[in-house]
Amino acid sequence: MAYKKILTIQDISCVGQCSLTVALPILSACGIETCILPSAVLSTHTGGFKGFTFRDLTDDIPKIRQHWEKEGIRFEAIYTGYLGSAKQIALSRISFPLWEPKTVFPSWIPPWRTTENSIQDLIWPLWNT
Repeated sequence: MAYKKILTIQDISCVGQCSLTVALPILSACGIETCILPSAVLSTHTGGFKGFTFRDLTDDIPKIRQHWEKEGIRFEAIYTGYLGSAKQIALSRISFPLWEPKTVFPSWIPPWRTTENSIQDLIWPLWNT
């Protein structure tokens, strides 16, 4: 059985229940091959912490995308989280040709509503096409 693939483009916060540390296990638990394109690595999330570190991964995004293109890697869905600059937004937009949409659906759920069920409701249309 081929797994559906979703690309999530967002940061990795080493402390805090947010970003890829939350998205990856939820999407994986839904039976989705979750591919990541990290935008940055932060020591903590940005809410309530002071002096957090920020490692910008902007320069890596085009190289990762080019490798995926050479390998013919495609995604059924793309969704973004934290993007640290206008350049990252622009680079994320060029990832859209890697997306072979099966359906159109909202790409964002308010964090206070994110549960395994809400993620399944969001992506379920991909599995029924």
